[in-house]
Amino acid sequence: MLETIYFFFNIFIIIFSLIQLLIGIVGNLLIMTVNCRTWIQSKNFSSFDMILCNLSITRCICLCLMFLYLMCHLIFLESKYPELMAVIILNAWIFLDSWSLWIVTLLNTFYCVKIASFNHSLFLWLKRNLSMKTPWLLVACLLVPLFSHFLSLLISKIPNSIQENVSNSTMVSTRDSVFLMMAPVILSFSLQFIINLVSCSLLISSLRKHMQEMQKNANSFWNPQTKAHVGAMKVMIYFLILYIPYSIARLIVFLPSLEIKNFWLRGILTVINCSYSPGHTIFIILLHPKLKARVKNILWCN
Repeated sequence: MLETIYFFFNIFIIIFSLIQLLIGIVGNLLIMTVNCRTWIQSKNFSSFDMILCNLSITRCICLCLMFLYLMCHLIFLESKYPELMAVIILNAWIFLDSWSLWIVTLLNTFYCVKIASFNHSLFLWLKRNLSMKTPWLLVACLLVPLFSHFLSLLISKIPNSIQENVSNSTMVSTRDSVFLMMAPVILSFSLQFIINLVSCSLLISSLRKHMQEMQKNANSFWNPQTKAHVGAMKVMIYFLILYIPYSIARLIVFLPSLEIKNFWLRGILTVINCSYSPGHTIFIILLHPKLKARVKNILWCN
């Protein structure tokens, strides 16, 4: 009986996750189409469009890999899953997901610097120079996960004799050695998490103060600039709602000492991992005024 419940629950989780991934792929393809159309028409690629275009491309590839991974699980449900294929897809997903999350971190920082109002000298310098540095920062978003994964690969290639000595010692276990291998990736992810939380918190705090000031003047409360600020604040709040559970689920995947054997919990973690990117993509489209207007023009005018 329990095996039957597990079988149908597993199929439900995979199909539900596949639907979420399809929504995310369509949403990111839509963002790519909008950005390409805007670039062709205006011959101008803003920093925001540049960040969104890179994010949509990396997310699209990442979601396609996750889709392939789950499809293989569905196909090989009754037989042994090809181990080499699983390792390749999983490692490619970890790298692409880290890359896309660094671009999201840059997007949140961009939002914070451009919209928030603070008088600190570092913040003012970023406000003046961030747009010009965007191409280089996008390269950095690629190099950081590339370096962390390369470092993890080097650690995993420690000679067998050293690994045996480490595993035979009473101080370090096999799981600890695996954790050591994943440490660069975990550190990179932790740095992302801190920057995202700080950026979102600063922006939400600044926008909340701005809204309180605007409420004192009822005539100018619903001007276009305020609507844009409200949209940005909603994006940040919804991002945190999605990002924090996703970060916890992703950390559990990274840490071998937190291996999950309960299939109910594994199913929930799978849904969370598959929900973040599609959900954030939809919120960006719906809550960013300019992007929403561009999407409407493509869907309804042409």
